[in-house]
Amino acid sequence: MYSTTVSRNSSLVVTSGGRAALRARTRERLFRVARTAFAQKGLAATNLKPDILEPAGVSVGSFYHQFRDKTELFLAILTEHEESFRRLLRAVHRLAARRPAQEVAWQSFSTVLDMVEEHEDLLRMMARERESHDPRVRAYLRRNDQAWVEALSEDYLRSGLLVSKDRARARRMAELVLTFTWGAVLRYSSWTPDERRRRRLQWIDDLVAFCLGGMAAILGETRDSSQDPGWEIEEV
Repeated sequence: MYSTTVSRNSSLVVTSGGRAALRARTRERLFRVARTAFAQKGLAATNLKPDILEPAGVSVGSFYHQFRDKTELFLAILTEHEESFRRLLRAVHRLAARRPAQEVAWQSFSTVLDMVEEHEDLLRMMARERESHDPRVRAYLRRNDQAWVEALSEDYLRSGLLVSKDRARARRMAELVLTFTWGAVLRYSSWTPDERRRRRLQWIDDLVAFCLGGMAAILGETRDSSQDPGWEIEEV
């Protein structure tokens, strides 16, 4: 049941549910405006009041009721979307045991590039702050990289990608894939919209071939292509 508050000398009734809805709308406006500002100017160069609060129509008091400072807002934006990104990729990986490795890898890279198209401002935010002077941002990015490695390595083990079920090897593979994918994403994001349309399909094909072949070579493993090309890499 919602509680209610009646303001003195006013007939206005504010429910706790109404306050929650107002808070959510304020947060949504802050996120939308701040994403653009952070992507264009970077965290350090973004000024809280003129670049975020005034365009969002949010008072200083309302902002500090939700966030300690602009860095906390920056991290809240990244956290919300990084978690949704991981859920999307893990949904693809859950089907791996029943599908060929090439198909799963192709769909994974396609999903990543879709994320770039839809959330390019977030990519710019992360790229800008890899060498941030703010220790909280650097710590977040390290934790985020670690979360990706853990999520990917767990997916590889569950899907049967590594017959040996070697966790250390799965983590090594995840670290390499994460590094490779980050570079591929930055390259893709540097292209014009026309270049992306023309090159996207071939780019994904090349990424899949390079990734699967390169990983097998680096890890000292081979696959028998005459057998069912599922997520199984036999050890030499």
